[in-house]
Order: sequence, then C-alpha cells, then structure tokens
Amino acid sequence: KSYLAGPVFGWTIALLDLGLALPATVAVCVGMRRGVPWARTGLYGLVAWLALVGIAVAAMAIAMYVRDDPAMSGGQMVFMTALGVAMATTTAGVLPSRPWPG
Repeated sequence: KSYLAGPVFGWTIALLDLGLALPATVAVCVGMRRGVPWARTGLYGLVAWLALVGIAVAAMAIAMYVRDDPAMSGGQMVFMTALGVAMATTTAGVLPSRPWPG
C-alpha cells in the first residue's frame, strides 16, 4: 500500500540501498580484509552514513507513531529507535577519538 502511494520514493530508497550502500559496504569489507590503505577511510564514511540513516529512520518511526499512522506500532517504534541508537553508538566506537592528521 505504501509503495502505491509513492512509487518514486520507494524506488529512490531501493536504488540508494542496493546501488550505493550495498556495493560500498562490500568494497569496504573486502578492503578491510585485505588491509588496503583506503579501507579505513571508507569504513569511517560508511559507519557514519549508517548512523545517520539509523537516526533518520528512528525519527521517522517516532513521527509516524505520534501522528497515529496505522503502519507504525509502538513496538516497531521502540525497535527502530533502539536500532538507531545502536548504530550511532557503534559509529562512536569506530570513529577515531583524536583529530584527523593534517
């Protein structure tokens, strides 16, 4: 039902996830496994992006719940918020605690 209400939005998210996020995640994981120099920078960018997406999804879930959207339940809102917090916490643990060189 939500797809029929906004198919362009649905395809935009699918393209972003499958066309950008998935290949970037695979590339960073392979690069980290092989120890290539650019992989750590890619990791920082990837986890920061994932944290922002997690927070955005949590905010959307909260807004939907507050506005009594029938597609959002209290349990879903709590789960999405916990997931967003977990992603942000993971990012805080991965990013360097000292300033970037240069």
